[in-house]
Order: sequence, then C-alpha cells, then structure tokens
Amino acid sequence: MLDRHDTVAKILAKVPASYAPLFMRTDEGVVLAQDWAAGFLAALRLRLEAWRPRLEAAETSRLLLPILVHIPAPDIEGHIAALPASARQHLAEAYHHIPTAVAALHGLHRSTAAERRLSRRH
Repeated sequence: MLDRHDTVAKILAKVPASYAPLFMRTDEGVVLAQDWAAGFLAALRLRLEAWRPRLEAAETSRLLLPILVHIPAPDIEGHIAALPASARQHLAEAYHHIPTAVAALHGLHRSTAAERRLSRRH
C-alpha cells in the first residue's frame, strides 16, 4: 500500500494528467469504483481538519462529485432507478472523471499548502 501511495504521489507531482486509479472490474469488464471511492474518502477523513477549508469551497465540491457518486447511501438506488436512462448512464460513467478530479484536487492541495507556507513567512 505504501508503494502505491509513493507511486501516486510521484505521478501527481510530475505528470498529474497520467494518473490512473486502480479500479476493480467484473469478469464482464464493468468498472467497480465503489471500493476506490470509499478508500479515498477514508483517507480524506484521516485529515479532515486539513481538508475542511477545501471541502467548503465550491470548486472542491464539484471535483468530488465523480467520487461521491460511487459512495452508497441509504435509499439512493431507488432514486437512481427513477432517473431517466441518460442520467443513469452518466452516473455509471462518472468514474471516467475521477483521474482528472484527483489531479485537480492535488493541484488545489499544492497551491493551498504553498499559500500557507507564504503566509507563515510574513
């Protein structure tokens, strides 16, 4: 796990656009992003206070949507089933946007960290 963390950190630092999460797949090739999304949120919760200012920003909320859509919530399946087919298809393909969202979140994190370092110097 630490090796994967180091690999992801290097990718996001050097070439964020090349980041690709490791998703489980069914035998038929259907992507299962739920476990990845749950792991991402578990890691976020470990540093919730550090994330809090970013989570309250509209830009961050928008970036988290392709991840959050994969987190099961009570009774959500019924609401999803009631959506038009095109909306259900869009939700099913949200995992395609996760690599871009993670790279953008990393960029926000780096700029926020740099701002904090600058403010401490003054």
